[in-house]
Amino acid sequence: MPMLATVAPEDRWFVGLRFSTPQGAVRSHYYVVEEAADAQDAVRTAMRRAADTYECAARGNAVIDGVEVRRLRWNPLGWAYLAASHKDAGASLCLAHGGTADR
Repeated sequence: MPMLATVAPEDRWFVGLRFSTPQGAVRSHYYVVEEAADAQDAVRTAMRRAADTYECAARGNAVIDGVEVRRLRWNPLGWAYLAASHKDAGASLCLAHGGTADR
């Protein structure tokens, strides 16, 4: 049986948005962002997605208070992995009241 060549997908951004529930529990929602040019753009895109009415309701309208940004990559065998964290990307975007990016 012949082997079929596969092409690994392009790298993507993996963005985690952290929030605290009214009961004090810490939760995160994660977004895979394909269309971003850099880490800051990926955070902005994830924040726009998180502002969706359904997403707000899913987290009980809790305010986003933290960001984690990582590259989602594939090795030559096709296995996905997360590259080192881009901590500076989230820190450089100030979160305005209501959990939205202010830039």
